[in-house]
Amino acid sequence: MKKVRLLKIIVVGLLIAVILFTLAMIYLFYLYQSVPDALIYAFFGFCGGEAYFSALIKKAEGAVEEITGGEEQNESAN
Repeated sequence: MKKVRLLKIIVVGLLIAVILFTLAMIYLFYLYQSVPDALIYAFFGFCGGEAYFSALIKKAEGAVEEITGGEEQNESAN
């Protein structure tokens, strides 16, 4: 059985949340001809920050694998 990575789940959840939020804002605009600007800025700011930090984590994992030569290190085995 393949191991599911938490970071992949977070990124997929983030993409789904962005799509659902965008659809909800389109619907609100259709109903009221207005949208809550502050909420939109805050939501997309959060999502952008989350994506940025996810990329940093992925980059750091790649750097560690490059340094160790791709070997899995298990501290409990030491």
